[in-house]
Amino acid sequence: MQDLCYILENSPRRTALDYWRHGMEEDHYEIKVLYHLEHLFTTHPASLTTREQASTVLRLLEQRFPAYEGYRVLMSFVQTRRRDTVRSPDGSIRVIE
Repeated sequence: MQDLCYILENSPRRTALDYWRHGMEEDHYEIKVLYHLEHLFTTHPASLTTREQASTVLRLLEQRFPAYEGYRVLMSFVQTRRRDTVRSPDGSIRVIE
């Protein structure tokens, strides 16, 4: 568990609001943990941006949440389209396609 905390603590810190404000959508890996097919949690998009990070966290979560106890750990790659934004003089944000 200490390894998992180190990886997550040293990941870039961006909030969902940062993504929305600045159009900082990036490709990322997402890991979901299910218990008897009920959703427990999903990693944050900013947590796992490289394949190495995702693979390490996946192995750690599979050890912590074993299938024989009813858990299921799923990993997927989420590809997003980068968008550019412009802030208007009135403070609103406009997306440039």
